[in-house]
Amino acid sequence: MGNRARWETKLIDSSIAELRRLLPDGWSVRRARSRLPRGLWEADAIYEISAARGPRSFLAIEAKRPLPPREVISRQALWRSMEPQVPVMVVTDYITPRAREVLEEADLNFADQTGTLRLRLVEPAVVIDVRGDGRPTRSPPERRELQSLRTAAAGRGVRALCDLRPPYGVRDFASKAGMSPATASRLFDLLDREALIERDSPRAPVRKVDWAALLRRWSQDYTFETSNRIATFIEPRTLPRLFEKLRSYGERYAVTGSYAANRWAPVAPPRHVSMFAGDIELVARDLDLKPTDIGINVVLAEPFDPVVFERTQQIGEVTYAAPSQVVADLLNGPGRAPQVGQALLRWMARNELDWRS
Repeated sequence: MGNRARWETKLIDSSIAELRRLLPDGWSVRRARSRLPRGLWEADAIYEISAARGPRSFLAIEAKRPLPPREVISRQALWRSMEPQVPVMVVTDYITPRAREVLEEADLNFADQTGTLRLRLVEPAVVIDVRGDGRPTRSPPERRELQSLRTAAAGRGVRALCDLRPPYGVRDFASKAGMSPATASRLFDLLDREALIERDSPRAPVRKVDWAALLRRWSQDYTFETSNRIATFIEPRTLPRLFEKLRSYGERYAVTGSYAANRWAPVAPPRHVSMFAGDIELVARDLDLKPTDIGINVVLAEPFDPVVFERTQQIGEVTYAAPSQVVADLLNGPGRAPQVGQALLRWMARNELDWRS
């Protein structure tokens, strides 16, 4: 048995074992000899699922390693071609959050080695949706490939992709985003694999960006609290007084977080203000903010990259970060911040001409 056959067998066996554990008592899952209808793709395995006292169903298994979202999109029509007679389950070693999003949009069943498993059958009727612990088990990919969006350059590129409408090629985009062509090329390759941008070929210009999914993907690697240097303060004379001072303030800053989101998509009155500051100590002194760990109503952040000050908006003589930056700062925030971020995403989808240039 070759290496490929061995890992396919391992993926399938462990996924089926987990499925057996999750199914109700009395149900059975066994290898089937049945063949698929002629003219369709050949599955790596076929299993028969039987209820305790009732109907049965076949399940076609496809083992894929790795499982880039782009491949899910390109193969989903083929995988679903046997439904509803023979549902398909895709198994792999690790399903990234973006791959899971694409699989769910395609209404496909899937499982990985971290304990993630999704199965929906009509007959026998069963719905299983379990999230694993999120730890990938596969070996690290090639070094030259960009693998995350944690770097400042990647964040700068994400912001530009969201804020600037395509088309643009690598060099044109690199110039607009303030990054090297080599980094822009690796960023495009990563986002193409994750089906977040569309190109006609690997070297063709980007013609479409799924900016909402891209912001959600960025928030997996970027968080306001950990990616920036944070300090907490109190404005003793209430927040309206702070905004009076900001209207005539000359140093670089940008309001973000829930307070900024409420300018476009009001959800609930925010209790504190989050702001980017070029120099935390200078801005705190100029605005007469008092350092504190109790009763915080102002959070200042020295940014991971100056891109947070790009494409800002002036509203009532106050400078607000671009909506794309505000969403990223909210999606992994505490309390109601993620819900506020989702509300702002919905506003951005309805008003794309108002914020995307």
